[in-house]
Amino acid sequence: MYIDYVYHLTHLSDLGNDFKDSIIHIYFGSGQRTTSILTNYCDTTTYQDYFLPIKQCVELWRLLKPRSINQHDMKMVNGAIAQLDDSSKSETLERFNLGYNVIYSRLQEVEIEMSSIFSSFDLEESKRINEAMHAGLEGCNYSCVAMSVSAVESRLYKLMTLAKPDSTSNLNKMTLGQLIKEYSENEGSYQNIVPDKHDALLVLFNTYRIFSVHPKREHVSGGIATSILNLSIAFLSDPDSTPESVKTKLATK
Repeated sequence: MYIDYVYHLTHLSDLGNDFKDSIIHIYFGSGQRTTSILTNYCDTTTYQDYFLPIKQCVELWRLLKPRSINQHDMKMVNGAIAQLDDSSKSETLERFNLGYNVIYSRLQEVEIEMSSIFSSFDLEESKRINEAMHAGLEGCNYSCVAMSVSAVESRLYKLMTLAKPDSTSNLNKMTLGQLIKEYSENEGSYQNIVPDKHDALLVLFNTYRIFSVHPKREHVSGGIATSILNLSIAFLSDPDSTPESVKTKLATK
């Protein structure tokens, strides 16, 4: 099953409500039954099709480490997921609801945080970060880095073309390394659109982009991949690095 993590992370409440309403309708007679119509209903394909996106989003929290979720919260959520994955522990509607309610309250909290983070992502950036998250969960570290940094490249290109529209055709041909070099050597002509605090970060992104897409024999660990993913999200979600903020900055000069 393909999961659009960026979409689901910003619609976790809907995801949870759809899971609950569908499962109660299918297996508990729309709430008219106190026990499930199937003994092992949690093992059915239908049940898992509804539950898997929630489990995967929660697993993604391990990589993204939302500030709204602490270790106690994660322990509670993982316990509730284990319960809802075991028919013998969720055989009654009451027990199903108890496990679900533990998860749902956290889904709401994370949704608020993720909605704020991803609000400035355009479709291209969202698609690439989504693929990076898929790769990160699967332990595909080189792919995670490559897709994370390509989202940053997309944003940097967009910001630079806002500052110098006449250079769009030339900038479109550049790699991330070339874009960074062009920007760093001509910051004045680009009106310093990228905050100085990100200068070193851009260099770091390009270094690991090279390691991830070229056979340089440099090992990219899960920790490094997760760090690059989170740093990429931090760059893209920084209010000072959005196209809207750059447009405002350029309009005042």
